[in-house]
Amino acid sequence: TGATQYTRFFQDNSGAAGDIGATLASTINLLEGRNAQQGQEQAMVTKALDEVGAIAMNYGLGASGASDLYSAATLIAQHFGTGGGSTVTTGTAQIADLLKQAGFSPEQGMSLVGQVAQATGATSEAAAGDLKRLLGRTGSNTFQSLFGEYGINPNQTTSKELGQLSLKFQDLTPTQQDSIITKLGGGRSGAAALATIVDYQSIMAEGAKAKADPTAAQEIGRASCRE
Repeated sequence: TGATQYTRFFQDNSGAAGDIGATLASTINLLEGRNAQQGQEQAMVTKALDEVGAIAMNYGLGASGASDLYSAATLIAQHFGTGGGSTVTTGTAQIADLLKQAGFSPEQGMSLVGQVAQATGATSEAAAGDLKRLLGRTGSNTFQSLFGEYGINPNQTTSKELGQLSLKFQDLTPTQQDSIITKLGGGRSGAAALATIVDYQSIMAEGAKAKADPTAAQEIGRASCRE
């Protein structure tokens, strides 16, 4: 796949890119190796490399950014209790292009996937599918009419629109809140919308925290290896 080729460029290219590519693989191995059953470590690392490669490619990140990205994913996954970093990157990789178009940074996107997965009890793949249906409709007349109803400027990124709606949502009556969720999508899409809006500020805060200190996960990984 394109993602595999992207990460192999990091690993195979001579010079700094190759060195950082080796660091990326080493980081994933450090953080995921202990989570894999015996004999499955390489398969897990390869899968994680592909997922990080897909996210990095969509966001135009270099090797250094990709390495930090997986460490950030691990911190986010630990915060939401979904498991290792791959439990977040799997879903995020599936909708990385849509998250970028919506105005979310990679860390914010992973945090969003993690929160929806936690809130709905779904896997990150299922959460990504729910978010795909939600974010894929934000440019529709129904969504834009909803944003306009609450005085939200439609000429901005979806992430900013949802952030402003989140701030207004907490002051609305239960009937108004139910009406918004219904318009955003019923069923699982509605549950994803509710998790996104209600917890939007903490989602963004967790993404910012993971981006600010991605190496913290590596320290946790090293500590676990010493146990």
